[in-house]
Amino acid sequence: MHAWLEVGQVAPDFVLPALGGGDVRLSALRERRMWLSFNRQSTCAICNPRHAAVIATQSYLAPLGIQTVIIWGSPVADLALGIRRQRPQYPVLADPDDHTYARYGLTHSLRGTRDPRNLSTIMQGFAMMGAAALKSDGDLLRMPAELLIGPDGVIERAHYAAFGTNFLPLEDVIAWSQGGDLP
Repeated sequence: MHAWLEVGQVAPDFVLPALGGGDVRLSALRERRMWLSFNRQSTCAICNPRHAAVIATQSYLAPLGIQTVIIWGSPVADLALGIRRQRPQYPVLADPDDHTYARYGLTHSLRGTRDPRNLSTIMQGFAMMGAAALKSDGDLLRMPAELLIGPDGVIERAHYAAFGTNFLPLEDVIAWSQGGDLP
């Protein structure tokens, strides 16, 4: 039984350390619509290509007032070694003890990690990261999740990955950013 969050619930508040220093409290970022993304670990060959795509969308989303927040199940020091090179322009947070992951109902899946649909992204991740993708600094079996949250903190869409690369389609995030209906 999953304790996934659902549309209409208020996103639980949290405080996590940020890449670049300091702490970020989720409730302090309210009043803007937010794309909250939970990744696996900083060296994840599945999540890093996705993170590059998220960064590429920022030139479009940021002017629309969308606040992107990315959480990784790795210590800040490990985020500084890899994620910082991608130069994200939004809060990148560390949850190495998995407390926030647990509050948001993220699950684990060996089957989802080994799913053949992940292969091309994993190969892209290894090409992007080289040997760094072999280092484990977090939970390898965790399935990612993404939430689209309104300015009132209410979840408008919750997407929990069925397999590693089963991310929320970028087209859906863009449609939501424009005020469109959510699929």
